[in-house]
Amino acid sequence: YYKCVDNIIKNLIEPNKEMEMFITDNKTDKRYTFAFTKHSVVKLIETGFIPSINIKAGKMSGKIIFTKNNQEEDVGLRIRCHTNNGVNALLGISKKSCQFVLKFQQDRVSKLLDTIEVSPIAI
Repeated sequence: YYKCVDNIIKNLIEPNKEMEMFITDNKTDKRYTFAFTKHSVVKLIETGFIPSINIKAGKMSGKIIFTKNNQEEDVGLRIRCHTNNGVNALLGISKKSCQFVLKFQQDRVSKLLDTIEVSPIAI
């Protein structure tokens, strides 16, 4: 579990700590920004929650669930495993190189907006 914490800090939090997030709500045509350091993941890691990945057999992605004592938090974060140039590159059909890539994906963005302080942007 602690290695998972280190990987999230090293590969998600540290590279993005200076980033400003930008979200467009297509239903309401509103736009929002917030500092990545305000993301729920950062707060959970800082307060001692431990992430674990729930991947079901045969799937290429899984939820990241955070736990501390008997408390469980699901902030809609998912980890996905892909290839960077697709199946043809993986099989050697195309001339492109192929590497496996781990991606973090935010599901349920509306719930994320409810849990952090966002700044609306006038357009």
